[in-house]
Amino acid sequence: MADSSQFNETNEESKERFLAGLQKAFVNIKEKMNSEYPLTIYYAFKQSESEEDSTGGVVYSSTGWETMLQGLMNAGF
Repeated sequence: MADSSQFNETNEESKERFLAGLQKAFVNIKEKMNSEYPLTIYYAFKQSESEEDSTGGVVYSSTGWETMLQGLMNAGF
């Protein structure tokens, strides 16, 4: 995920900029790829967020993966 302090922006603005960049990259890949060959995308993201659920347990989620997948879907994959 993009560092919000680097561009003096909120976390939401940082996420939107990161998503727009991923989406642009994926659109470019889709336009130039040969449909006769498989596409493999490697994406490493290990930061996660945690929050307490209604039972008092901790739920972990990775917003980086969610953002990457959203970028793929927005690009038409």
